[in-house]
Amino acid sequence: MAKNYRKMIKDSGIKMYEVAHEAHTNPSNLSVWLRYPEDLNDIQKERLENALQKLNIESSN
Repeated sequence: MAKNYRKMIKDSGIKMYEVAHEAHTNPSNLSVWLRYPEDLNDIQKERLENALQKLNIESSN
């Protein structure tokens, strides 16, 4: 099962635009990435994971 990135970000209290900035994309693209995480290519997934790590956003599981 794919990680629920959107829930992780929401639970952290960090704004989507901050995550988008760290992932080197715009909020619109980030929204698509979060809507269809199974369709991310390796580079997109790495950028998203690195952004979450930089912002100390972790899974609540």
